[in-house]
Amino acid sequence: MAGLSLLDRWLGRKPRSTASIAKERLTMVLMRELPEGQASSPEESARLQQLQEEILAVVAKYYPVDADAIKVHLERKENVEMLEVNITLNERTGSG
Repeated sequence: MAGLSLLDRWLGRKPRSTASIAKERLTMVLMRELPEGQASSPEESARLQQLQEEILAVVAKYYPVDADAIKVHLERKENVEMLEVNITLNERTGSG
């Protein structure tokens, strides 16, 4: 939004880097309701690790990103499961 950028300059706010904007956009939270009394499975840790690796592979096709720049967190509260994925992108150089 150009108007917001202009307003930010008038108010003396520092412009955000494209990497920080992309980081915010790539933060996603997925939620689902679990059946009553469902417990964690023993394979969950391996499944989350595989998910993390696959997401990193897809993102790395389009953006420069380090292997340790992705965090996957699964949280359960009562009968709701929330998956949060955070990816920190490297700054791009050049016009690309």
